Amino acid sequence: MISDLFDSVERALGEYAENYDIDAIVVDLRGPGVDGIDDVPADRFWTVAAEHTLPDPGAPPHVSPVEQFRAEVMQAVGTSPGTPGVWKRGGVTLRIESHSRVNSTTPDPLAHYHLTTLGADSTRFSGHKVPTWALL
Repeated sequence: MISDLFDSVERALGEYAENYDIDAIVVDLRGPGVDGIDDVPADRFWTVAAEHTLPDPGAPPHVSPVEQFRAEVMQAVGTSPGTPGVWKRGGVTLRIESHSRVNSTTPDPLAHYHLTTLGADSTRFSGHKVPTWALL
């Protein structure tokens, strides 16, 4: 029965049951001859349980790498008017000139970007050549 499977999943998760979508686990485990978690191999049970872990409500929302990059660049260009913004990470430096400090929807088409990587010359390009944050 479904309720028996639900109850056995809930008992197996114990004090951490609230961290899982038990209904989804039951749906994935349900099948012929499966009345409880004893009818499912332990490694399959824990794999399915891990797939249905609920997000931590106290954790910050997931931010994509592109959104994180956009936010970091906007922070860099917003530091001091008239001063180029500088973004650095892992041997990559992006120096940004004339970027709008207000519009962060797309890279500024009037800005100039200087991209430098370790052991390479700087590459300069205009913002009109970079229509999206992902391309930048």
